[in-house]
Amino acid sequence: MTCGNTSIGMENATVLNLSGTFQQYPDDVVFNASQYGERPQWHQVYKTLTFCVTSIAMPLVFTIGIAGNIANLFVFGKKSFRRGLNHIEKSALYGLIVLSASDLGFCLTGFPIGFLSIVEEKGIFGLISFAYRLYRGPILNIFLFTSTWLIVIISIERYLAVCHPFQARLAIRPRRSTLGHVTVMAVAILLNVPLFLTYTIRSVPCSGSCSCYYFEPTALVLRYTGFLHAHTIVWAIFGTFLPFVLLSFCNARILAVVGHADSLASDQNQSKTFSRVTITLVVMIFMYLMLVTPSMVLAFVRHYVGQLSDDQLVHFRFALTITNFCQSVKFSTNFLLYCVINKQFRETAASNVNCKTTTSRTMTPEFSNSSNKRYQIVGVHS
Repeated sequence: MTCGNTSIGMENATVLNLSGTFQQYPDDVVFNASQYGERPQWHQVYKTLTFCVTSIAMPLVFTIGIAGNIANLFVFGKKSFRRGLNHIEKSALYGLIVLSASDLGFCLTGFPIGFLSIVEEKGIFGLISFAYRLYRGPILNIFLFTSTWLIVIISIERYLAVCHPFQARLAIRPRRSTLGHVTVMAVAILLNVPLFLTYTIRSVPCSGSCSCYYFEPTALVLRYTGFLHAHTIVWAIFGTFLPFVLLSFCNARILAVVGHADSLASDQNQSKTFSRVTITLVVMIFMYLMLVTPSMVLAFVRHYVGQLSDDQLVHFRFALTITNFCQSVKFSTNFLLYCVINKQFRETAASNVNCKTTTSRTMTPEFSNSSNKRYQIVGVHS
């Protein structure tokens, strides 16, 4: 705490992370030379790499994510994209729309992270920066939990459509899916409320008319540490491990059934059709498991590994920086995934930015063949 300045100390950077999964270690406090003293050269290397990741790479990725998710919402919202979809495909489409909105919120919230080290922490901007440091983690966790379970819902619906098509026709309805999406968002907010209540911002008068701001732990931190530990475990179960199990199971079953269908398909074009469409969801799940899960697991493990040495702490924080960056990549690249795999999405996006000459050819929905319906994520045109 300094006069007229909202810079925080190392101890405050640590207490911000008692709960939650998107860990935050601002690079202006992670590698404090006065704390570490004379250290090996790799400390400086880590410091440089951390700055490059947080101040250059992450803002760039978040910028791509903001533009891409806005484009997703625009393309998925087009009437031409929804035309001809049955109720199973509409349910999946609604899920992708809400997922894009949640990913957009994550990218918007994370975008300012890279500019914390260059903001002059004085006056109103300093206070905003100070508040952002405190509350960005809980806000990011809301979108993280929401996106996670939206992917789970879409995956379960796709698993039913592929492996149990008759039951899926009766069970999957757009209204039911929408209710599930709303429920997920409500649970995400409620589950992360305690993270907003762990610390508060206080100001004390300093010399002259200057005010100093600092983080003050609330009674939740001082008196109810058992509740925070229980909250961490509950978050890990429902935000990390249960989704991991469900997504892994759904992905494995979808791949097994579609692979078997590919081997039996008499029409090679038909086989390529549903393989191309189904791979959208398969790749999305794979990206989640590879890019998002490590950071969430690492954050949970940190609570139970005991006291770390200075060197171990530097390694751990650098690992968090890298895994947080991987999270950012996942939330920012769905647009590119849709463009690569989904032909109708690519054509709709291109036609609206005049990047592709529109042909007079009438496109026929691939899912018009009933044998293909259960393999569609959304309607895709040849």
